[in-house]
Amino acid sequence: MPSSFVVEGFNPYIAICKDPTLYWINPWRQTPTYLVFLVPAYVLGSVLQNEIIFLYAIKIPFIIGDLITAFFLFKIALILSEDAEKAKKICMLYAFNPLTIFASAIWGVSDPIPISLTVISLYYFLCSPSKSKIEFPAFLMGLGIAFKLYPVFILPAFLIKIRRWKKAVVFIFFASLPPALSSLPFFLWNPESFSNRLFSHNLSGMFPLFPVILIENPIIKIALSLLISIFFIIAYTRKSSIIANIVLSFLALYLALGGMLAASYFLWIIPFGTLLLLNKRVNATRGSTLLFFFPIPSMVWSLIYNGPFNSVEGVTGIFYWPYHWLRSKVVVFRVFTFLQNTAPLFVAINIAMILYLFFIVFKIAPSFTVRKAVRGGLLNCFSTLNKLRKWLFASALIFVMTLFLFSNVVPFEPMKSMPVLSQSTFVFFDDFSNSLLNYQWWFSGEGTYALYPYADPSYITLNAPDLVHNRAYIFRGWWDVTNGFYNSSDAIVEFRFKFNRFSDNASNMIIAKTDGGFFGAKIQGNLNSFVYFDEISNQTQSVAVLNSEWQTFKIVYDGKRYVYLNNELVVVYNTQSTFSMLFLGNSESSETFGGGLSIDWVTVILKDFPAGIQDNLQISFALAFPFTVLILIVGVLHLANNFSRLSLPERKLQISEFHRDEKQWNKKWLHS
Repeated sequence: MPSSFVVEGFNPYIAICKDPTLYWINPWRQTPTYLVFLVPAYVLGSVLQNEIIFLYAIKIPFIIGDLITAFFLFKIALILSEDAEKAKKICMLYAFNPLTIFASAIWGVSDPIPISLTVISLYYFLCSPSKSKIEFPAFLMGLGIAFKLYPVFILPAFLIKIRRWKKAVVFIFFASLPPALSSLPFFLWNPESFSNRLFSHNLSGMFPLFPVILIENPIIKIALSLLISIFFIIAYTRKSSIIANIVLSFLALYLALGGMLAASYFLWIIPFGTLLLLNKRVNATRGSTLLFFFPIPSMVWSLIYNGPFNSVEGVTGIFYWPYHWLRSKVVVFRVFTFLQNTAPLFVAINIAMILYLFFIVFKIAPSFTVRKAVRGGLLNCFSTLNKLRKWLFASALIFVMTLFLFSNVVPFEPMKSMPVLSQSTFVFFDDFSNSLLNYQWWFSGEGTYALYPYADPSYITLNAPDLVHNRAYIFRGWWDVTNGFYNSSDAIVEFRFKFNRFSDNASNMIIAKTDGGFFGAKIQGNLNSFVYFDEISNQTQSVAVLNSEWQTFKIVYDGKRYVYLNNELVVVYNTQSTFSMLFLGNSESSETFGGGLSIDWVTVILKDFPAGIQDNLQISFALAFPFTVLILIVGVLHLANNFSRLSLPERKLQISEFHRDEKQWNKKWLHS
């Protein structure tokens, strides 16, 4: 969603904040750094017009993030245990953990990137002699925060280990640089929208990291807040290795989340929890091995409940992830009805496991020790690449072959219909060509609907068949947010439809309802007509003779209301001059209402949408400039961190080896 706005040259934070549906659906609350990966994937998917390719492209950086995390876990484990075999096992425990594979390669959450940056930060923090050079690990942690807010909650554990307040201030400064630099262009562009999307809003209107504030009873709210604060203080101040403090901090965070079951939350504890198992005393402690099985409840939850669904259809769990291949619309917890009320049980199990593991880690934390890192050069990148030259070449060859085979292996799924912005104009369009209902529509009523994405033309049918099930309608919005469009005084609503039938004993049916009135069908004696009912004057205007052919309805708001049928103006109203609501299908529960219709496509154009300035240069600068500066700072700090650990003769030798390896690498690569 935001990537399409960026490609069009708009600030995505402004557009999402101004449209009520996008605001409340909350499809996206990511930092600007995430756009660096999202936009290229969207462009590739749009060019090839295949959403599956977009989904694959966006997952590639996350999979790479997992590989980087596994590599640095090996290096950390080698420092802790001085045993290569144990280090390999720790590396494998993370790389082949089901949740690791599920979260990045299947689900496609962005957490593997900030997790890898946090793990790298930990590695350099452990390598820093007497914590004298902490700028580089601090900056790496800041990069993780720039992608996701979660590393903020382990920051105090690092500060306490530093001990000297001047160094702690330096650590905070460098950790703050990446999120500040990456956010500054968008914040200066529009402070209100940027702050709103990142720090205040979710489905319930509040930041999800603090669900305790949703509790109405003030005594319970204060008590739980104090209890969570105590857990965090214990996590930060427990005398132990920084790794144990990190694990305790994330466990405290999961308690603050209220036992949330999203798999991406629990992914954060896997790399640090597995490192604890290196210590013999820790490994021998009863219950410590549960750290490896900690994410299982969230995995089971995802395999049952995750996915889009409504009262009519949907696809969840194990059928959702391979849906584009199987094409099976199965809602798991409706097939296995005993699972429908198990959510409280999963939450209770999670909270119990969190409390138990917190106690276990708290108990074993003092016995966990960190050995001193062996000093080594970090500029030998070319020699490393040289050793892996054959593997790199084979990987590149496999990647190229995969691109050629991709179109024959991957199924086709058109890109979801998304709003399009131009200067002061917002265009929503849906032709129901996807096999699942667009997430911007909310279905309501006792009736049913059916999608026909492969028909020519593609369409949706809304059926309210009898007096008991006489409502079946969709509206653009979310839950009780029925006014799903920006309140516009210059709007055009148009759709192509076909009336199918009335429900049994019904004499009225609503086809479309917008601000000020509704368009529908009515039996008046021996005459069946299309009618428009004006809610302000409470009058009904006959529009045309009722028939079952494909027809086009249009209503224009520009200070007045102009109603068209098949491009012919049929009635004009001077009242209700603004538009913000669109219902399609019968939404009236009265016994005299009901029926069925088909809709081919819908277009809504708002000509006064406050999208902000359309500026491709500014949006490119807002993304590229901070990203470039951050890369340069990483390079400078990396070199400074490496040189600070070497004597002058060692520095000269390191540089000469670097240039030698570079020449050898270039020579062999060109020769190959």
